[in-house]
Order: sequence, then C-alpha cells, then structure tokens
Amino acid sequence: MKIRSFNTISIDDNIVTKRSDNRKLLDEINWYKRISDCSLSCISKVHIPDIYDYGKVGRKYFYSLDKIDGELLSDIYMKNIDDLKRQLYILSKALLVVTELRNLKPLYLSKKECAELIQKECLDKTINRLNQYQKFPELKHLEIEVNFEKISSFDMLWKKLVNTVKTLSVKSRRYFSVIHGDLNYSNIFLSDKISIIDPKGRFGEQISIHGDYRYDLAKIRQSYHSGYFQVLHNRYKILKEDNILKIKILDYPSQDIIDRLDDKIEEYGVKLLEIQFFESLLLLSLIPLHSENRKLQIIMYIIGVAMLNKTLNKEVYKMDTELIVRW
Repeated sequence: MKIRSFNTISIDDNIVTKRSDNRKLLDEINWYKRISDCSLSCISKVHIPDIYDYGKVGRKYFYSLDKIDGELLSDIYMKNIDDLKRQLYILSKALLVVTELRNLKPLYLSKKECAELIQKECLDKTINRLNQYQKFPELKHLEIEVNFEKISSFDMLWKKLVNTVKTLSVKSRRYFSVIHGDLNYSNIFLSDKISIIDPKGRFGEQISIHGDYRYDLAKIRQSYHSGYFQVLHNRYKILKEDNILKIKILDYPSQDIIDRLDDKIEEYGVKLLEIQFFESLLLLSLIPLHSENRKLQIIMYIIGVAMLNKTLNKEVYKMDTELIVRW
C-alpha cells in the first residue's frame, strides 16, 4: 500500500495507528465517530472498523483501529488485469459498499443545500487544488494535442465546466446519502468480508458523512479506468523529445474489459458520462497530492484534461495506453 508523504502508519498488537500533521485526519476521525452512531445492522455485508483512540500528540493528529486482514482490491486489480471474471468480481464488491452505505443514516438537506455542496466540490475544490500544482499557471492556458487530437486548455473549458456543474446540481439531492468519499480500490479490503478504510469525511468543503454517491462511483471507475494505479506503481514509460511527450501505460486492461466494467457500473442507475465527469475532476484534484512525483503529475494532468474535454463534449473517454502529446 502506498502511503502519502504527509501520513504515517504503525502497527502494534494488531492495532493500526494513523498519524498526520494534516488536519484532514480530523475529518476521517469525525466520519468514523458519526458512522458508529448509525444503525450499522443495516450494513451486514460491509465491515467498518471501530475507532479505539484518537487525539493529538505534539503537532500530529492520530487515530487507532483494528488491523484489517485481507487483500486490497487495488492489489487484486493489478494482479488480474486481463481476467474479466475477476475484474467484474472486485467491481461488484466495490459497488456493494456504495449500496450498503446508502442504507444508513438519512439526509436532512434541502435541494438548494445539496446543489451548493456539489458546486463547491466540483468547482471550488478543483480550482483550489489545481492552484496548488506548481505547473498549473503555465499549463492552464495551453491547448495540447494528444494522439493528433486537439485538447482544449483548462481555461477554455471553464465556462462549459461551470454550466455542466449547474446542470448536475439541479437533481443532486436524489444522489445524496452516506458516502465514503475516497472509495478507490486501495481503500477496500477483501477477505471473507469487505472492509473499508480511510474515508474522506468531507464533501463540498463541509465536514460530513454525506455526499453525492456519484462521487464514490467515480472513485471506483477511476480505479479501473484512469490508469491512476498503473502510474502510481510506476507501470509506465515516459520520453520527452523537444515539444513532444511520449507516454506508455503498462499493465492496463483491454478495451473489451473496460467496456464490460463500464456496462456493470452503469447498471447501478447512473449515466456513465455523469460518473466520468466526476472522475475527470477527481484526477485533476489529485495532482497536488503527489508533489513527490512530477512525472505522475503531468501524466494525470494530461489524462484528466483529455477526459474532461471528452466528457464536456458528451463522449466516453477511451484510454489510450500509448500517448503522443504535443505542446
């Protein structure tokens, strides 16, 4: 499991303690505490570990949980890239988490409040995160060409992005429920049960266990579709020649497998393009969290902007594992 630079993990007598000087750990603590107040008998198929202890020592926040046995879905995914049956199986387990969480505590927010939270999550958070990316000031104005197709700059997409968010936010209340908030495959363990860790605990800049569950679906699709895990685990090659960048993503599922997985996730009752919209913004907002890996950042920016272009043009983004990028 990859641990972000601002987090540390220790294990003592089967108790896992997570420490961080980032205040976002308080959001995770709040999620665990509020989830424990829910009627967990409603979610018999998903295990949420109890929080034993939490607080602050010196500059670091911490919390402690039971050590979870099992294998991460992200590891199973990477080991079984070409196994359609196995890929469908782990996707079904991730989708079961979304269903189980939706059975929990009801939401008491108005349509207007839900719409405002969606706009903050999609617009305010995305631009705030991108502004933390060192290269964004020079990249946001640039039109690029990916595999001989012109890709509009982020600045050029902004107005269309705002309008799309407004459209999505109108009906957002129907999608609000308890969510995990970071439901990618690396936060789901599989053994004789499904266990989840590292919730986000915040949506639309508001501390909450609730949010739009399309966001969780997008995190799941990001896991199998975006190439994020491949890049995170250095399963790529990159070569720069003058103003041309050549990128090759390794160990990626075939398009036939991706199509079958997309058919499965769309059976959940949400349009694939809506899931893909959230996925593209998630990729872009992840970039500053990986400042230790500038190659990962530029690859995620290229894929994120290309995916956003396709989505705003109402097209499904098909991942090319070999990218020729001209600046």
